[in-house]
Amino acid sequence: MPRRFRRLVVAPLALAAVALAAAPAGAANGATDSQIAKAGTIVAGDLGAGWVAGPPDTSGDKVITKLAAKTKGCDDYAATRTSLDTTTDAASPGFQQTSQQLSNHSYVYKREAAAKRAFQHAAAPGVADCFTDLFTKVFGQQLRSDPQNASQVQGYRVKIVDLPDADNAIGDESVGYTGGAQILGTDGSTTNLSLTSILVRVGRVILTYSYSWDADASQASPSVDTAVTNTVGRTQAALGS
Repeated sequence: MPRRFRRLVVAPLALAAVALAAAPAGAANGATDSQIAKAGTIVAGDLGAGWVAGPPDTSGDKVITKLAAKTKGCDDYAATRTSLDTTTDAASPGFQQTSQQLSNHSYVYKREAAAKRAFQHAAAPGVADCFTDLFTKVFGQQLRSDPQNASQVQGYRVKIVDLPDADNAIGDESVGYTGGAQILGTDGSTTNLSLTSILVRVGRVILTYSYSWDADASQASPSVDTAVTNTVGRTQAALGS
């Protein structure tokens, strides 16, 4: 069965092993919110060889925000999404390597208190269950919009759980969710997609990371952890912290 399923969220990152260096001396002072947002996005130099940059992938943001508002148990996540829409933001390119996909967003608030509230909603109990229901709906919509793939799918299920290794492992606060989608083909084949979403607060900035890979074809890339570390470090420097 062709593996052409679009990214849902982002496979587990080994954030428990991340060692974040202190922000470099002489951090930028007086940086604009746009500059701060840009500093927090992944660039090609953050990744190893073989990653190819494509256009920023923001196509699903509005869809997910709309679905979250209508999904039972997603009040906290919907509050986070609504809050992020009020910020100065920047998106990284959509990076791909074989069956892996990686991207991130940087959201800059005017006040740190607002960023803290958004993080608290994203880290609230029940968000993993919300993601399970939400991305089951998202995947269903994606299939319905792609008849060629849909005709090859007999069934699917999505399961997202908390990622304890990400809890406050980097930045001022961090949280993660991970899991996968299992797709049963009409030919009896099974495709397993690993999915992980990470959210990090750095002062008045929230960074989100989306990473996915075909669990049947590849392993998670260690360069993803480096990208998280680098973007958090640049954000700290841009804030002057």
